[in-house]
Amino acid sequence: MPIKGLTEQRRMPRIGKLHLGIKVKNAKGVEYPKAVDYFVYPAEGSPGSELLDQFKKEYGEKPKELEVIFPLEDEESIASQYYRCYSKSRGLVCRGDGETAMRMIDTTTGDLPNKDSKDTELKEMPCAGRECPDYKKGNCREVMNLQFMLPKISGIGVWQVDSGSINSIRNINSCLEMIKAVYGRVSMIPLLLTIEPIEVTPPGGTKKTVHVLNIRSMDNMIEAAIKARKSPLELIAGPEVVATAEKDIEEMWPPDEEDRKLSLEEAAERKTPKEIAEAAEEKPEAKPEEKTNEPTPQVEEELFPEPEVEPDPAERDKTPVTQEQIADIHKFVGESGMTLADIGKYCNQDKGWRVRDLKDLQKWQYGEICEAFKKGKA
Repeated sequence: MPIKGLTEQRRMPRIGKLHLGIKVKNAKGVEYPKAVDYFVYPAEGSPGSELLDQFKKEYGEKPKELEVIFPLEDEESIASQYYRCYSKSRGLVCRGDGETAMRMIDTTTGDLPNKDSKDTELKEMPCAGRECPDYKKGNCREVMNLQFMLPKISGIGVWQVDSGSINSIRNINSCLEMIKAVYGRVSMIPLLLTIEPIEVTPPGGTKKTVHVLNIRSMDNMIEAAIKARKSPLELIAGPEVVATAEKDIEEMWPPDEEDRKLSLEEAAERKTPKEIAEAAEEKPEAKPEEKTNEPTPQVEEELFPEPEVEPDPAERDKTPVTQEQIADIHKFVGESGMTLADIGKYCNQDKGWRVRDLKDLQKWQYGEICEAFKKGKA
């Protein structure tokens, strides 16, 4: 049975994080974050850092744009935005939306916990947003967790970029809305995530240049309308790759593989490609004067004639075949170029066993099938 409140919860697997800044030291040797105009790869030893060589080969040392795909339509999942308050010893201690917050508190003092706090609990309380004392102190700020896939980098999962820039948050929200209006969706559309310079004027300050996130598409409206109708595979890999893949599938998995999905009884009823081709041939109708009342001789082709000496039924091993023996039959089929339809005809039409699947075979029947293979009759 599912666990209420847990089983229905889903979380996208995160491969690693990219950053928008680096750590530098001041004259006193104190580290502080410094914004840069490029995406910063995961630090050595952190999640995702094992893919550094792929990143550098694909995007260079300091990329300003990445080819991305958003896996879901849910903007809460791909671009989560909250007021977030962090502490050095506890990490995230409060998250709010401007109205309601989930806050970790010290049960003894009622304040935010510190490294000496022993008992803590999460408590729901009103969120004051920018009017919160922690926000005014600089401990709390707006943070967007942007999650996306990198189709050119190995791994099935998402990468995350965090931004506390109001302009970046506005840009991403506006771009997602525009993309959805043009393509009809935001998921599985190849896009560019970029870092671009803009001029801003802070309240009471002077103009300055900052670098913000943006989502771009290089399609014109006609191209966008066409792409909106295509499958994710066509969009990501391109029609040439899809065509090549389909051709490879036909060559590597010929039609006889489809027989594996059928029971032996169903396979026995299927016609082989040769039989279908013969039935499709147009044969000239016999002229009236050429008709005859003589019976047409029937030619009976026996691919698997009955053995000369039939084993005593009482001595047959009627235990079910093992998985290894079933695997042997599949191996024989693959090496001989036969299909499971041929095995089905042998079992059900020639031998009259009426089995529906290989697992229904008994060991004595398996022995007869092996004997037929050894004699070159299968």
